[in-house]
Amino acid sequence: MGIDLDKVKALREKRGLTQDEAAKLAGLPNRQKWYQLESGRIANPTIATLEAIAKALGVKARDLLK
Repeated sequence: MGIDLDKVKALREKRGLTQDEAAKLAGLPNRQKWYQLESGRIANPTIATLEAIAKALGVKARDLLK
């Protein structure tokens, strides 16, 4: 079971967030890290990262899973 990348992007865009803004809300070091996650270049983020992404997008971590 992996992250639904299309859902992550759709939720970010629905909230009107840039990748930079979303990365800051999630406590990620920079926009590049968010880009890598959203594009699938980081296939298996840690649970802590998944939870941070979910928090930034206003959903539960399980909602981001396929």
